[in-house]
Amino acid sequence: MKYTKKFALVLALLTAAFLMASCTAPAAAPVESQPTIDVAALKAEIASTVIAEITQQAPAQPEAPAEEQPVVEQPTQTPWVITATPDPAQEETMGVVAVLPTATKKPATSGGAVWPTVTPTYYTDVARCANLQPASYSVVSPGYDFDTVWTIENTGHRQWNTSFYYKMRRFDGTEFGPVYVGALTVGDTFNAVLDTTAPHTPGNYVNTLYLVNDDGVTFFTSAFVFTVK
Repeated sequence: MKYTKKFALVLALLTAAFLMASCTAPAAAPVESQPTIDVAALKAEIASTVIAEITQQAPAQPEAPAEEQPVVEQPTQTPWVITATPDPAQEETMGVVAVLPTATKKPATSGGAVWPTVTPTYYTDVARCANLQPASYSVVSPGYDFDTVWTIENTGHRQWNTSFYYKMRRFDGTEFGPVYVGALTVGDTFNAVLDTTAPHTPGNYVNTLYLVNDDGVTFFTSAFVFTVK
């Protein structure tokens, strides 16, 4: 090969240099001294020249192709599409709209509060205290004996029958009654009398009258308040 021949040439040159260095002139014929050959420098020069020549003539090595970076695929963001499968049982009821009950609007009072509308209860049996003796808030002395008299009027919408009665409670907790009022037409009155002895301790005290109809309902109450000084 071409490179082998060049290396052989280099080897031959090196051998010739060695032979030339080993030869000497005959001793009988003195000659003028020749300059000494630096064999080591010669070797180095020849080798450098050959190597430079070989390097220039050597074919250029093709550069290795750059390593390609693997292509990383970017994830594709695909929107989710959710498809609802109708229930056959629900398809039968499709188109039917349920109507929820709505609250009835109530009238507003002061302050913006909403209160339910109150329908007054209609009572057939009604009464009033037409007169009270002595007047409520009267002042009596300790131990004073007197009668509390209520005059009650039927102001209702029917006649009271014989099952109507009244009962009374004195300030000390004692109760009296029932006392039946008898048949009493609308507009008529009756008197209820409670004997009272004022206590010896100063203060405010109350005697109370209750009127009950034939259904056992107390539909009227009246209080007499007095002061002991």
